[in-house]
Amino acid sequence: MENTQSGKIYNPNRFEIIRLYLVEGWQREQVQSELEKRQSGSQTKLTWVADELRDQWNNLLQRQGIFKNLSEDEVILITNELRTAGGTWNCLVFASDVLLDNVEVERHYKRKGKSLQHTRTPHRRILTFIPLHFSCDSLSDPNIFKDFQRFLFYVRVHFESSFDSGTWKADHRGLYARTPELRAALTKLSDLHNKVCGALRQFREGRSDRAWALMRCSFWSHESIVESCHHRLFSDILAILLLLQREGHGQVQKEMIANLLDWAAEKLPRNDPRMIMFESLPKLVLDSTGHLYLAFDAYCRHLWMSRAGPDQVKSSYSYNQASLPRVIPGEFYNMYKGKRLEEIRSILQRVDWELGEYSHETLCLWHTAIRFLWGEERYGEIGELSQSLYVRLDLLGDEYDYSQQGQLNFDASLTLYLLGVAQEAQGRLDDAESTFFMSLRIRSKLVSDDIWEPLKVYALGKLEVLTTTRNDLSTASYYTGLLHKMYAAMEAKDKREQAKITAMERRFNLSRPDQLGAN
Repeated sequence: MENTQSGKIYNPNRFEIIRLYLVEGWQREQVQSELEKRQSGSQTKLTWVADELRDQWNNLLQRQGIFKNLSEDEVILITNELRTAGGTWNCLVFASDVLLDNVEVERHYKRKGKSLQHTRTPHRRILTFIPLHFSCDSLSDPNIFKDFQRFLFYVRVHFESSFDSGTWKADHRGLYARTPELRAALTKLSDLHNKVCGALRQFREGRSDRAWALMRCSFWSHESIVESCHHRLFSDILAILLLLQREGHGQVQKEMIANLLDWAAEKLPRNDPRMIMFESLPKLVLDSTGHLYLAFDAYCRHLWMSRAGPDQVKSSYSYNQASLPRVIPGEFYNMYKGKRLEEIRSILQRVDWELGEYSHETLCLWHTAIRFLWGEERYGEIGELSQSLYVRLDLLGDEYDYSQQGQLNFDASLTLYLLGVAQEAQGRLDDAESTFFMSLRIRSKLVSDDIWEPLKVYALGKLEVLTTTRNDLSTASYYTGLLHKMYAAMEAKDKREQAKITAMERRFNLSRPDQLGAN
């Protein structure tokens, strides 16, 4: 629920007032004094604000919809909405573009008791309600709440300014944030996620040397990642931090935050909202349930959908830009949720027509539908969709030249991998083995055997298991050798990088207290 009054938080003047007055907790007089001081130091900044502050500060706040305290009408409305939602933290509530403490709202209501009379709907400022499908109880901790409130405020600033500057503007197809620069940034985020997930898997399997090599390699991308303007930047980072926490790698989580923060301090302007968000990461306490992460993602999705176009499928794709959620689904599959296969096919047919049958965006939406059906254990329907997509890609022929179509090569290989997974789930093991082999063969056309690549790793892993199951140990050993070759190349590269760092430390007499994975 949201009322009709509007105001843009990224306006530099309103931004500063809200930041100082509501987020940082300054007194009104302190804010007024600070802004007047800035005005006196520059004739180009905050001129109209300073004039208004001198004459009618209270009127300025009212006109901008900035209030520190709740009105009685607001307390009643919010309390009723929380009851409808099912609990104190089953809903995020925003007033003056800042997250409210629902615990304080309920306390205020209880203190006033029967004296509160709900006479009218409040209209003095925006009230935004974002329902959650869980109770984010960690926000009852005042410290966690305050840090999260501050984090969300700067997210709002980042989103609004990025939309209005045209950074995330729609292309001719109606898709947002799909410029070559942003697509390259997303590729780096995906690579970071894949390497961390790969390392965690190796830790679980007891291969610590291999795991540490992958984990250290994942750190190489931090420098470029902190400069990314992609809207998935912090959602993906938080997802990775949550994965590390859940797997019991709290120290790696701390090292990752510290390294990202160091690079951000070097690469980003001090007043960039991304810089402030990076500074907030050490204080942001993620609960193991993932509820704080999901609450963050729900808010980002709300901001996105409120600014993107009316086409729900294109807007949702533009936000997700992947076929698989990084850690917890949340609202990731909403476009398919509750739909029959015929309805899903109808969506995909329209996408085929509007975006092109072989475009990455189209294939990604097909893969998303397949993964959604997997989560609902609708294996027969997975097979139908995967087979339909395979037939389309098979028309390209075995000799298709992927050399200039790297993304299509990946998408074709992934289509076969997903089909193989469906066949395996249905007990069609011979078909699955053949399909996984085709997936591996297509991907190998562009990715050599001595390069660690997650899709090839998964396909080889499936082939290794299936051939072992049917007691074809010679073939299984061959696939094991290919896996070893990929990881050996990664470990060798890691050793070379470590040697370079050690040589530099000796040359300049430096110390490195955070040697990740050092014995």
